Formats: sequence, structure tokens, C-alpha cells
Amino acid sequence: MFFEKYNRYEAFEGRRLVPDSIARQKAIDEYREFNKYQKIVSDFDREIKKIQGEQT
Repeated sequence: MFFEKYNRYEAFEGRRLVPDSIARQKAIDEYREFNKYQKIVSDFDREIKKIQGEQT
């Protein structure tokens, strides 16, 4: 199947069933780790800083 391969690598090595709660928690944990190093300023925050006279 198309979704089982990504850039010629197996996406689902050793496929197995994982409970939804475990998969969801794994995704949340991985995103939190990834997000630690992201410097993201939303458009809303940027506009508030402009209104308050701060440099972005």
C-alpha cells in the first residue's frame, strides 16, 4: 500500500495493534518534545506586540 512506504522506507515496520490511548499519548509526548525547540510566534501575538509598541 502507498501509506506503508514513505521515501522508500517502511513506515510500519513489524506492524502491530496499539490501543488508541497509547498511540494518542505517544503522539502527544513526541509533539511536546518536538515543540520544546520551536520558536513560534503566532500572528495574534505579533499584532499584540505591534499594538503595545514592542519590536518583533
